Amino acid sequence: MFSRGGVKANFSAELIFLLGLVVFLPSLEAPKTYCLLLFIAVIIYRQIRKKRLNDVSFGDYLLISWMLVGFLVALFSPFDHKEWGGAITAMLIPLLLLCLRRCAFSDKNIKTIFYGIILSTTLALAWGYWQLWMNYKFLLELNSVGHVNHTAIYLCLAYGAALAGAIRPNCSWKSRIFFMGMTGVLCVSVIVAASRISLLAMLAVTLSFLFFRFWGNKKSLLLSVLAFSLIIFATYKVNPPVVSRVIGTLDSKEGIQDLPRYKIWNTAFLAWKNNPVFGVGLKNYSQISEDKIKGWLAKEGKTYDKNKYYPYAHGHSLFFNVLAEQGFVGAGVIFTVLIYFSFLLYKYKPYATDSPINWSLWFGAVGAIEVVVVNGLFNTTLHHEHGLLAVLLIGLWWARVNVPLEKKEL
Repeated sequence: MFSRGGVKANFSAELIFLLGLVVFLPSLEAPKTYCLLLFIAVIIYRQIRKKRLNDVSFGDYLLISWMLVGFLVALFSPFDHKEWGGAITAMLIPLLLLCLRRCAFSDKNIKTIFYGIILSTTLALAWGYWQLWMNYKFLLELNSVGHVNHTAIYLCLAYGAALAGAIRPNCSWKSRIFFMGMTGVLCVSVIVAASRISLLAMLAVTLSFLFFRFWGNKKSLLLSVLAFSLIIFATYKVNPPVVSRVIGTLDSKEGIQDLPRYKIWNTAFLAWKNNPVFGVGLKNYSQISEDKIKGWLAKEGKTYDKNKYYPYAHGHSLFFNVLAEQGFVGAGVIFTVLIYFSFLLYKYKPYATDSPINWSLWFGAVGAIEVVVVNGLFNTTLHHEHGLLAVLLIGLWWARVNVPLEKKEL
């Protein structure tokens, strides 16, 4: 069920295009897109040539369903806007994951990819900090990723990949120092981005990694948690903007009903109630206008209250956005995919004696799932650059499931 399929990659075409995707993903739009499409084309070509298109598993069927569900909901969309274009764009993320499953990258290839993720993010960060320093931007943003919330999600994913390299067992001190340093840089950058939910996601990733890595070694676990607590205390004392925002939120006398996101979620829920099976179509959330809300409420015998509903470009939550745009059908597929991979990660947790590669890949995939879910509470994850990075980390691990790994390290 979980055989790697594919061909062994030793700086082959698929590896070159995947590295191009990794390098350009946070920085340059057009090269990133070209590399993504070329990588997918090469994998499909190789599968056709070797007649392996019938080598599918339950997970493959799930991803195929994810690819096609956007077109299904577009057929029933109440709006004529971007539902078909949205379906085409959205299918690239599951298609990338489906292709990655069929790549048999060597340990050296994985090493190169992981370093590429960290270094390309660092280079993009240098540009972002330069923009801040020169007052060209008021918030930390990666050039291709864009909006600070999206940037914070991307940084959280890269942070998980770096932390995976820093705490994995049986690695050289040089590698550990490099990844620890990059973990620190990315941690500070998430704090500078001042996204409260991304800060929570980073905390969740860190605590879970420490728990999984040192469970059974109480002394190491205690020391790690103590060091982490000291870092949190130092951050609190420095009092960066994100800490002030968190404290302000906790001290606020406003109820949840006064928050802008609550009004957006009310709108999303109302849209779903009126289109429960197929939703309004991908990229059509912005078409939920004030007049449309008034019409839906009139059907229920209710009047419009601007303090309860707020038309917006998206649902500001993975869960509400998927329900509103894709209904039960799309939400069922996507949430089943997340549950399926969470189950696989639980089932195939590496042993203490496993290779550093095994640990790096597993931690990277665990971090990706956690960031998607935690950030997804308040932001629309699983799309654009951070969506591609999330499935990249999951796909690299999935390709190695139940396959003996070489005893090599990053």
